[in-house]
Amino acid sequence: MDSGVEEKSTDAVGNALLPRLRQDTHASHLALESRINLMDRVLTAGDYRKLLEAFYGLFSPIEARIGHHQSELAAWVPDIDNRMRTTALTRDLHVLGNTSPQNLPIAPVPEYASLADQMGCLYVLEGSTLGGQVISRQIHETLGLTRGHGCEFFYGHGAATGDMWQRFRKAIEAYASARPSEQSALIHSALRTFQAFDAWMSLRL
Repeated sequence: MDSGVEEKSTDAVGNALLPRLRQDTHASHLALESRINLMDRVLTAGDYRKLLEAFYGLFSPIEARIGHHQSELAAWVPDIDNRMRTTALTRDLHVLGNTSPQNLPIAPVPEYASLADQMGCLYVLEGSTLGGQVISRQIHETLGLTRGHGCEFFYGHGAATGDMWQRFRKAIEAYASARPSEQSALIHSALRTFQAFDAWMSLRL
């Protein structure tokens, strides 16, 4: 950096992204939460399995598409490999009796062809880990399942979830600072991801 003024200016551009993301995706986020209604939906092991199967139908194709660009993403999100959650869903479903989740119906999802598309999608996926902490506790109380036995997907990063989210926030802010012209595309991708989730869950739940 040539000057402190330049650093502050760049940071300001990046820091403006997250408030825009929250504001522009707020209605979609609320609609999805209302659609899934997780806190009231999981009452039996059958309910829980159906829910995980629906999530598998989303995460599997989304993470497969992101996986095609993982080396490029790793330049901005170095721990991207540790953030993928389809494997956790597979293990949970095995515990619940579905030993062939790869045969489940798969959701139509966006292409995520550009890096901005992928970062916008990751904003939605990473944000979902925060609510997963509350959900995993409820599932443990209701069904007795744990991270090591049927509740790995929602447990996610466990005690490290807050730190992982903060690292992602810094990564997406750094990306927005370096490529301010791509902020709108990134936000549009986050919106399309919420919409893909909502459309799929309306069919599967």
